[in-house]
Amino acid sequence: MSSPQNHLWRGVDLRALVNSGHTNREIAEMVGATPVHVRVAINRAGLNSVIPNPETVRERAEGMKPLDAANYLLGVLEQWLPALNGTNHEVDGWGVDMTPLERLVLVVMVDAAPNMISRDQIMDCLYATRSDDEVPQSKIVDVAVSRLRKKLPARRGEILTVFGRGYKFERPA
Repeated sequence: MSSPQNHLWRGVDLRALVNSGHTNREIAEMVGATPVHVRVAINRAGLNSVIPNPETVRERAEGMKPLDAANYLLGVLEQWLPALNGTNHEVDGWGVDMTPLERLVLVVMVDAAPNMISRDQIMDCLYATRSDDEVPQSKIVDVAVSRLRKKLPARRGEILTVFGRGYKFERPA
């Protein structure tokens, strides 16, 4: 892809597919690629597929036959469950002592790199497994990022603030 504005890859519009809630696995099946290749293409296009918009996922699943909806929802879970449940991730080998919440915030940012991830997307991930009655704490992401910045060794990268939009994890050159 020659520019960030070009979202065509293997004949499909990646932006449209990501925005409509398609999983990396679904896109891979459409174009005959692996989910890893799809993720690389999405990152190169400057798109973010780490955390799907919950409303988009719900709308899409409600419009499907039950078996198709179940398979789709499993694909969504498969794509971001490792970040939620603490499955081995590269950050686990960095020797940084983190709380589970800090780890989840870092994993989400590392997985989104080199793209920016909004504060709302991080909040959606943090509260995805909590009850609807639990009120999100407005500063939870900011506090976690502040603590991570103090703990994260420079050799691993740094967390940048994209003013008014969110955060970005930048690996060292």
